[in-house]
Amino acid sequence: MADKKPNDGVDVTKAWAATQGQQSSATRLRIFSLICWAIAIAGEGVGIYFLKQHKFDAGAGGGNLPLLVGLLVGIAVFAIAGNLMGWKEEEKLSRIVDHAELKKNDYNLSPSRYNHTSDAETYRPIAEIVEELKVIETEARETDKALKEILEKIGI
Repeated sequence: MADKKPNDGVDVTKAWAATQGQQSSATRLRIFSLICWAIAIAGEGVGIYFLKQHKFDAGAGGGNLPLLVGLLVGIAVFAIAGNLMGWKEEEKLSRIVDHAELKKNDYNLSPSRYNHTSDAETYRPIAEIVEELKVIETEARETDKALKEILEKIGI
């Protein structure tokens, strides 16, 4: 997609298919994402181990605060990299928004503005509802009449 011009209402996302190069690039990014997450989770495991061994306690050979900070920063870097590299657009969860749409929405980044999680409601025509109500009212009158007859027969 060399040019960034809109296509006058044509939805190119439905006709678009990824090339082999794009698919392999996406696969590489997902593998990198998985590796980043594995490193972040391993870092958390190391941090928990060091906490249980009291390696971060102050005094008497402990007090490795720089190690703790470095470990936490490393975990954060790999977790964020894993999220960004493995990210893909998902229906009702996330989507790519172009600058024009952001500007139109006054740069509001609220996810609910761009991701619609509920299906569009459909309404029946009022005339159809009125006809259905007439049928229901007719059935109710017939049922009331039958009930009155039964109650009169038993003397109530």
